[in-house]
Amino acid sequence: MTILESLAPSYSSITAMRSSPEYTTFERRWQLPVYFQLRWKEIVGTYESSLNNPTPVDGWALGQSGAAWNAWTKCWSNEVYIPELAPRLWRLSLQVCPALKWLEKRIELTIDYRQTWILDEDYC
Repeated sequence: MTILESLAPSYSSITAMRSSPEYTTFERRWQLPVYFQLRWKEIVGTYESSLNNPTPVDGWALGQSGAAWNAWTKCWSNEVYIPELAPRLWRLSLQVCPALKWLEKRIELTIDYRQTWILDEDYC
């Protein structure tokens, strides 16, 4: 609505728009919590499916890292972002981080295992 109001030629036209029955009907029907819930399901659903079934993502060595990046960029894209939802979108962005911590531990275990295997092979 802020973008629409910024296009108005004067403050009186903004006031007239806000007092119109169409505007109040729209305000009643447009519910930010419902919008956020739908977007949350979309972003988290895509992200979780990428974690469970990793597929290569352009420019990323690990599909999970690319999926995290895609989730972060989706939260803040012009397609999704609404200023009134910034705190919720920020929290959603932060919720992606623990999953990356899990991934980091998996990578460390894999590297440790491979290094141990290589060292054992040298002694044979």
